[in-house]
Amino acid sequence: MKKFNKLSIKICIFASALILAVIAVMAQQILDEAKASLITEVKLRAGSFARSSREAFSPKLDLFALHLLVNEMAKERAVKYALVTDASGKVLSHSVPEKVGETDHSPAGKKALLSGESFTQAFRDSDGLEYYYISSPIALGGERVATAAVALNTQTINAT
Repeated sequence: MKKFNKLSIKICIFASALILAVIAVMAQQILDEAKASLITEVKLRAGSFARSSREAFSPKLDLFALHLLVNEMAKERAVKYALVTDASGKVLSHSVPEKVGETDHSPAGKKALLSGESFTQAFRDSDGLEYYYISSPIALGGERVATAAVALNTQTINAT
């Protein structure tokens, strides 16, 4: 009888450990799917942000309207910052006001300027966090006039 009790205890411990492992794997998959879904949602919003920003360039650049659009985008969940740069990379509007007027020398910003379409870049920044830089070109009459970009990081994603 004593052996049966020891065996049943071992089986229960093994089954519990197995169940915990399955729960951990499933929880990680759910979190990964939620993260992918959030990034997809922000990509769609970033495209809309770029289209809305285009209106601030016609007939003449309206920095006030552009700044309002950037600040509205920056209020979205999981967004670390939003910005619009001109065709040369100069920051026209940024959710961090001190960055307005600077040139975006970041590798992500440079790649966004060279891209002819919307795309997402993932990279690890100097703060150790993983970032997602989502950019879209802004064109008027077939000519690229600016780039709209939105950045997320693991900290802002996990806070949602």
